[in-house]
Amino acid sequence: MTDLSAVPRAGPPWTIPPGDPTFEGFQAWDLAVMGVPAASMPDVTTLQVAYDQAINLAYLGLQGVPSQSTSMTVYAQAVYNLGGAMLLEFAMDNPNSTFWQDLRNKLGINSFSPGLINQAHDQGTGEGMYILKQLESLTLWGLQLLKSPWGRAYLMYAGEWGPLWGLTI
Repeated sequence: MTDLSAVPRAGPPWTIPPGDPTFEGFQAWDLAVMGVPAASMPDVTTLQVAYDQAINLAYLGLQGVPSQSTSMTVYAQAVYNLGGAMLLEFAMDNPNSTFWQDLRNKLGINSFSPGLINQAHDQGTGEGMYILKQLESLTLWGLQLLKSPWGRAYLMYAGEWGPLWGLTI
């Protein structure tokens, strides 16, 4: 279990610091926004890997989006959401918890989605849905991010302010 002594808080609800992303802010965000029970928090190494990868891969153009000094920057929100989506992919459960596996099962994280379906027909009926051009060019990672609310939130932030893996929303 993670030592939560470094996480800024006055107890639940957890306090997420304003400004740019920080590792301590990511830990508090996991508890407050993702709703990870403190007893199910991954070890510090796993949290650090998810945070570092989110920092490395988040769209840097979001750093230029104006933010208020009293709240998280848009870039921090994007980093934390991307980190949360990554954490969902590989966080291991503690021996006394199945939180992560249950969440992966609930969201269908381990199911393969080769693309989006826009029409379905049988002998007498049919339905169709318009697929936005931006969604047609999603990569496998983009399709995977769509499965969780945190991945979708990241795509929303990143797509609003610039191109992302061929995706412009």
